[in-house]
Amino acid sequence: MELNIEQDLLNEATQLFSKLGLTTEQAIRIFLIKSISSNGMPFPMVIDDQDGSKTPYITNNQITDTLLVLVEQGLPESELLNLQNSDYCKDVFALSFAVLKHAKSNQQADIKAVVQDVKGHNRYSTKKVARHNGQYYVICTQWTDRHRALFTHWHNQIQRKISPVSC
Repeated sequence: MELNIEQDLLNEATQLFSKLGLTTEQAIRIFLIKSISSNGMPFPMVIDDQDGSKTPYITNNQITDTLLVLVEQGLPESELLNLQNSDYCKDVFALSFAVLKHAKSNQQADIKAVVQDVKGHNRYSTKKVARHNGQYYVICTQWTDRHRALFTHWHNQIQRKISPVSC
């Protein structure tokens, strides 16, 4: 009987999601992101990498330095664009901000013009500015514990794309 109730609820939810133009997976992802954004992570979360190892703790400074190196030394253009998209960053990292923002130059006035959010809070580094193909990017500094494992998981995937293991 319990299985029928769950299946009925799933069918009703699927119809509702369909009316909204969403797959069930998209709706669940949106629900989780919104729930975590407003309430925080309800339980400790560690993402295991493919080899089963636990994600090591990474500091904000290490994340910023890693992104700086990636942008300057080989991040694919498609991923560079993705990291400037706040929806992508919300889906991948559960961040409320784009990971990268374009700056006109590396001059302090141009950097200061883009590091703040609409409320005037600094969300990006003013000291570490990445340069890629003559373009400048400021890097988000708003990483909390709930973002670290997601960043590490993303970084591992990017590393495999950039430098695939040869057999």
